[in-house]
Parts: sequence; structure tokens; C-alpha cells
Amino acid sequence: MKLIIDTTNKEIINLALADDECVLFSKNISAKFEQEEKLLSSIEKLLLENKLDQKKLSGIIVVVGPGGFSALRIGLAVANTLAFALDIPIVGLKKSEFNDLNSLLQQGISKLKNYQGKKIIEPYYDKEPNIG
Repeated sequence: MKLIIDTTNKEIINLALADDECVLFSKNISAKFEQEEKLLSSIEKLLLENKLDQKKLSGIIVVVGPGGFSALRIGLAVANTLAFALDIPIVGLKKSEFNDLNSLLQQGISKLKNYQGKKIIEPYYDKEPNIG
């Protein structure tokens, strides 16, 4: 089972669970300025609702940007930490690499098949951060 995480929109968390063929479950969580509070609990809830243990995860596909500065950092920190803790592969995709959730899955599966050991996925910013 693959976990898909997209926090590029600073107001919504997009999560999905998929096998190698198709997206099985997806959820959009309203999280305006609350992604750090909601992301982990939303992942846990998605797994519980679908009667899955985190040990069933075999890979993580995360959208790396572009998007909001803090939203990307939160999503990627959680994704990288889960991949490390569960000892599973992780790959990142830019929004320009896919059109919809199904193409995100297919591109992610393709990258996972070519996975070369442990690595950290970094955010992609299309401009300098505006930290105020």
C-alpha cells in the first residue's frame, strides 16, 4: 500500500492510499493554518478508517511543490520521518509532473520502482520564500 501526501495547498491536506494499480481511498482535509496540527492525525485516521496498519505501507509518494513555504516543509518533514521510521522508500514529484491523482500515482510508482536506497526528499520552491 502506498501513502500519497500533498500539502502544497496551504488550506487543504490531500491524502490517499493506493495499491500499484489505482487509488483506493482519498481524503481532502480542511487545514487552513493547521497543517502541523492535522497532518499526522489525519494520516492515522485514514489508515484506521480503512483498517490498515502503518506496517502495511510499502512506499510514500509526496508532492514536493511548488506551494506554500510552511505547508511544504510540514508535509515533507512528516513524509520523510514516516519513511525513515517505517524503513520504506519515499519519492517526490513536482506538480508539473502529473495532471491528476491517478497520474500522480503512476509517476510515483514508476519512481518507486527505480528507488535507490534511503534518501531525503526536499521541497521545490518556484520562488524565494516570503517569510514575514
